[in-house]
Amino acid sequence: MIIKSDKGNIVFIIFSYLLFSLIGGLFVSENNGLTSVVCMGLLVWIVGSIFCIRWYIAVFRKIVIGPSGVTISLFRKIKFYTWDSISIYYESYQDQLGLRIQYKGAVVLSPCKFKKPKHIPPLMYCIIFHPYSFSFINFYEEPIIKDAPNVYPVKKQEFLSKMTALGIIGPDFFPSA
Repeated sequence: MIIKSDKGNIVFIIFSYLLFSLIGGLFVSENNGLTSVVCMGLLVWIVGSIFCIRWYIAVFRKIVIGPSGVTISLFRKIKFYTWDSISIYYESYQDQLGLRIQYKGAVVLSPCKFKKPKHIPPLMYCIIFHPYSFSFINFYEEPIIKDAPNVYPVKKQEFLSKMTALGIIGPDFFPSA
C-alpha cells in the first residue's frame, strides 16, 4: 500500500515562504541604522525558511506499507521500520471542533515513544518536532475535497482491510464510534 500527499500542498508552502520573506524584508527595509531591526528581519526569514523546508519534508514523503514494515522515503533518503520497531496509534477527530474537519481520524506511525499532545494536529507536530521519523495517515469517509490539499489521505475501511490482511492489526483496532 503506497500513500502520498497530493501536489496541492506546494502552493501553501510557497505562499508561506513568500509571506515569511516579505515580513523579513519589511524589517530589513525599515533600517534606520538599527542593527536589531535588520537582525530581526533576517531571523524571521531564517525561521520561515526552516519551517517551510520542514513542512516540505513532512508532506512530500512516500509511505509504503508492506508485510515486513513501513518504508518512508523522500528523494534518495529511504528509512525502513519493521513492525516490531514502530508503534501504531489511532486518533479520532469525530467529536473535535477545529482544523481537522476534513478528516475523521488518523493513524500515527512513530518509531519512538509517543508523546504527541492530542490538541496538536499530526501535521503540525510532524513539521515542528519530527519531520523525518514521525508519520501519519489521515482517514476520510466522504468524497474528499478537491480544492484543498490532501496530506496522506486514505479511506478508513481500505486501510483496515489491507492492514488486517497483512496481519498487522486486528479488525477491532479502531474503537467503535
